[in-house]
Amino acid sequence: MREHGIELLGLRRSLADLDLGMSLVMGVALIFGGVVCLLAAREAVGKALVATALTASVVALGLSVWLLPVPPIVLFAVACIAFGWPLVKPGPRQ
Repeated sequence: MREHGIELLGLRRSLADLDLGMSLVMGVALIFGGVVCLLAAREAVGKALVATALTASVVALGLSVWLLPVPPIVLFAVACIAFGWPLVKPGPRQ
């Protein structure tokens, strides 16, 4: 993949560069989406949204471990921890 390059809009990149770049961008986008979910859950919806996001993150982590390079594996693991923490952390007493 490092040997084969393509040109996109005047920039020459190898397939390895494109794969790594897409992996990193996907991870950053999912971290952003996770933060949005956590903020929304804190304000309104509660643990159902966090549990749904955790389930999706665990599935994505499994697929990443099976098929993808290291960056999305690490970032999905971080997302799983971020979504799992509010579910196991005791909330404030009401």
